[in-house]
Amino acid sequence: MTDHILQFDKFKQWQRVKPIGVLYFADKFLRSVFSNFIVLIPMFIAIRSGFEQNPTLGGALLIAFVTLFIGFVLASYYAFQFRISDGRIEIRKGILQRLRLNVPFDKVQEIKLVQPVYYRTSHMTVVLLDTAGSNKQEATLVALPLEDAEALKHIVQCS
Repeated sequence: MTDHILQFDKFKQWQRVKPIGVLYFADKFLRSVFSNFIVLIPMFIAIRSGFEQNPTLGGALLIAFVTLFIGFVLASYYAFQFRISDGRIEIRKGILQRLRLNVPFDKVQEIKLVQPVYYRTSHMTVVLLDTAGSNKQEATLVALPLEDAEALKHIVQCS
């Protein structure tokens, strides 16, 4: 266990996730857009009618949408920071609504390591933490190297 603790000394300072974490935030944004598709129908109609009436305006609307998408994904990436110290995992995230999560190891009931398709070749994973008294997943660590995620899981389960 001492080896695992030494491995996490590098995570005592606030840090961002690996750059490949941008894919997680893009996936999350796209899922949010598609889950709210009904609300976004007017925007899609505006883009479509914009293309039909004025291809230049339609193109500008499409570029604006893509720019907003990229901006939101990058802002989410830069806003997400975490550290692991003193028997707890701390996460800072959010663009419009800043959140700071503080998850003590002894409150964690379950740790899931999920490896989406876009992380498999880079050996990265998403760590999902469920805590006591919570009806949904409490915290998520994105783009953590698989070796570090497994060590974290071991440390939390042993504490």
